Amino acid sequence: PACYPCEYFSDPTLFWLIANNPTLITSVPDNIAAIARAMIARGVAQDDLNYTIELVMSAGDALGGKLSELTAVLLDGGAEVTPKGVLVALAHGVLEPIHLLLKRGAAMTPAMAASLGRTTELIELLPSATVEDRQTAFGLAVINRQVDAARACLDAGADVNAQLPVHRHSKALHQAAGANDLVMLKLLVERGADLLARDTLWNGTPLGWAGHGGNTEAEAYLRATMQQ
Repeated sequence: PACYPCEYFSDPTLFWLIANNPTLITSVPDNIAAIARAMIARGVAQDDLNYTIELVMSAGDALGGKLSELTAVLLDGGAEVTPKGVLVALAHGVLEPIHLLLKRGAAMTPAMAASLGRTTELIELLPSATVEDRQTAFGLAVINRQVDAARACLDAGADVNAQLPVHRHSKALHQAAGANDLVMLKLLVERGADLLARDTLWNGTPLGWAGHGGNTEAEAYLRATMQQ
């Protein structure tokens, strides 16, 4: 669909299909990790390894509990996780592979800390973070419903009304309304979030997002706030 980046799953190779992202089958084979190992042993281009691990890391439930195993197989096979790959996983709330990367020695970033709700580490990282990194961490805290992390990012200077660094068509208030996250909504409104902001894909307001999703608590809160 038009809302996806044009490069997403464009001209796929056979190897990409092990990720089941997009979801093309209801359940992947039990031996999907063994299939990946066999294909890697036969020879897979580095670019395909790198893109496939990005697809795997954001696949979530589409891999039926085999996410960590398949991520490990790809890492062992030489796949390189790019910052974009981490961002895509966090943007879809898929945190399992992030835990695996950290366990394997990856450096904690503001985006990771915010998404995982590791607020103490986030607060330590924010002073040396770039403006872009602070904004990214804020957006991911909202998406992953980490209120304390979102507050820390706002305290560090993140813009509550900026377009999100991921799901760029929307702003933080849209995402909180769409998730029916009342606690996050209240924080964002207290910090000056624009109640009438429109997303750039459907031209919807946060109230519209809440109503479309059937999120009655968020819808009632936003209506009451707009009437004040």
